[in-house]
Formats: sequence, C-alpha cells, structure tokens
Amino acid sequence: MSSQSIATVKENLLTTADINRARAGSPQQAFLNYWSAAQFRAWSAVLSLYEPALVKRVGAATLVEALKSQATYFQTLKPVMEGVVRVGDQAIVRYKIPDGSGQLFATSMSLRRSGGTWRIHYDPQLDGMLQTGETARVQSATDPNAPKQSKGALVAGANAGRLQSRCALNARAACARLVLGRDEGLRLACGYSRALVDIYGGCRVSPGMKRLWRPLTQLAHRALSSCASLSARRRV
Repeated sequence: MSSQSIATVKENLLTTADINRARAGSPQQAFLNYWSAAQFRAWSAVLSLYEPALVKRVGAATLVEALKSQATYFQTLKPVMEGVVRVGDQAIVRYKIPDGSGQLFATSMSLRRSGGTWRIHYDPQLDGMLQTGETARVQSATDPNAPKQSKGALVAGANAGRLQSRCALNARAACARLVLGRDEGLRLACGYSRALVDIYGGCRVSPGMKRLWRPLTQLAHRALSSCASLSARRRV
C-alpha cells in the first residue's frame, strides 16, 4: 500500500476510554482489545487473543496474512457493542459494524475463558478473511496478471475459509471422546442432549417458545444423567 493510499484512509479508531468502559477482565473488553490491536496492526498481540488450538490449526502465518489483508477494514470501523450472552466459561459478544453501504449489520464473536483469560474461540468474520487472503496468495503465486481468479485459487480460498469451522468441530469431538470414551451411540446421545440444554439455557426466547422447549430440555437433562451413569459404569 502506498503512502498516498494510507493518507486517504479515514480512520475510526477505538480509544483507551472506549476500551475502559467495558468491565476489566470481561469478554467485552477482550473483544475491544482484539479490535484495537488489529487497528494498530499489532499482529503478535492479536494472535495471543486467539485460542492456541485455533492458531495451530489455521497456522500463525496464514492467520496473520489474513488479518493483514483486512488492516484497512479494522482501521476504518469502530464496532458498536450490543451486549454479551454468557454460558459458563463461554461468551458470545454481540456487536454491529457498517457494511459497504454504511448500514449497520449485526454479528458476533465467540470467546472462551481459560486460565482466567478470555480468548477467541470462533469469529465469523475470520472465515471470509482467510478465504480472501488464501485466494489472493495462490492467485499471485500462479498467475498474478490473469483477468480472473483461477479455479485452483478459488478452491484453495474456499478450503481456507473452512479451517476455523473444522477446528471447532474437532475440539468438540475431542471433548466428547474424553468424556464418553469410544461408544459412538452414547457420544451422539450426550452430544444432542447437551446441545438442547445449551441452546435453551443460552438463548432468550419468548414464553411460547419456552413452552415448546421445556419438555425437550427436561428430556435432554434425563438423557445427560443417563449418559453420565453409563459412562461411569464403563470406566469402572
């Protein structure tokens, strides 16, 4: 990027006061620290705010290059905080940012607390960054002067855009194996039951929806108790 193009960027940076408005040690403040670090291109600081498993799965270099490709995006946008939903050691930070036409749209970021520190577990915006960055990298390496992107570059980009999702799925699968052992049927039963409990407990639903969910979650809780009992007997 030339010095001229840098000068034309209209920055909209988070201030120290913006960050300090969030409670110290909260997921909201962790999110704002991440955004501010990206605005100032402090990529090592940004990496430290992702879960290590995600950085390892995606690759530190790939992750940094994806973020670098969107440096101007971070510098020109200040997120509007819309609250947080907490479920145990996980939190969904909700916020709004302007789209290309300047209209605010809602999105979120999932963080998880480990060792007293909130780290990014899943960021929907990262999928597009990874896809764009990898598509550009492969296209530049193969034929940078081509009038349109090659099929190989597009496929590579699509695969990169799925890396984060695969990491999340692998983490859930590993957790299930640790808790339930190798019994496939037991693992699936507990997984579906836990999903119902988490969805009901983590969402704000209308009274009508609660009447629908309550019997399902009661069944899910009974299934979880059965899963725990079966798992305990298997370990004896």
